[in-house]
Amino acid sequence: QLLSPSAPAAAQLITEREESQIQKKIEARMPVKPRTTCDEVSEDGTLVRKEQAWRRMVEANQDALFPAQAGRYHLYISNACPWANGAHAVMKMKGLEHVIGLSITHPTWGRSRPGQDEHMGWQFKDPTDPPTANPNGTGSYDCDGCVPDSINGAKFVRDLYELAEDQDGKYTVPILWDKHNKTIVTNES
Repeated sequence: QLLSPSAPAAAQLITEREESQIQKKIEARMPVKPRTTCDEVSEDGTLVRKEQAWRRMVEANQDALFPAQAGRYHLYISNACPWANGAHAVMKMKGLEHVIGLSITHPTWGRSRPGQDEHMGWQFKDPTDPPTANPNGTGSYDCDGCVPDSINGAKFVRDLYELAEDQDGKYTVPILWDKHNKTIVTNES
């Protein structure tokens, strides 16, 4: 059964044991130096976007690595990211919201590995969580509209990349996740 934001909250939660196993797997990985889009700005201020590391396709062929199958994929977005919003809009326009699951991050970044590195990235929150402060100190924002990760129990988008054994270090949304292969299909909008 594909879990959606409208499914009962209890059905969306992974067990504490599963979450603990996932967290141990993340922590055991060799660290990749995190980077951001700011690292892709040239001396003259031009954005020179590096090609995304994850650019695979879902195919109609059922023998493909990523075959088109209802309930197999999950989309991770942030409503604060225009590229991710585009992917979400296309999913809705094509009527795929009952075929592809959805998680939505909080609109502000948080420190993903305090004490390990300085990376700040998209964080998953529950709509019932208290407002989250902007790390730049410009206020706090409620968690309405957030949809936590019920597939992998990720607390940050970075967790998903590490589960997929990413070697690039740029932790962006949107992410189309293959639940069967437990990996990223694409992070290209």
